[in-house]
Amino acid sequence: MKGVDIMIKAIEYMKTELNLKLVEDNYFISIFKNEKLRVRIIYRERSFFSKGIIEVYVNDYVFYLHSWNELYNLVDKIKIINKSIDK
Repeated sequence: MKGVDIMIKAIEYMKTELNLKLVEDNYFISIFKNEKLRVRIIYRERSFFSKGIIEVYVNDYVFYLHSWNELYNLVDKIKIINKSIDK
C-alpha cells in the first residue's frame, strides 16, 4: 500500500473505533470530535531536513508519531483508557 492509503485506513480506523466525526479538515490539519474526545492531527511532510512527523493532540495531550501505523496503537490505548474511565 502507498503512504496515502495507509494514512486513510489509519484515520478511518480511528474514526470508527473512537466514534469520531470530522469537524474541520484543512491541508495540514484535521480535527475530529465526539462527546468525550477532541482529536487534532497535524501532519508535516518529510523534507530534506526532517522526517515526516504526525502530531496527534487528544484533548490536552500530544503524541508524536513517525508513521501512520502508530496511530492504530494510539487508538487502542485510548480505547482501553476510556473503558477504565467509564467503569
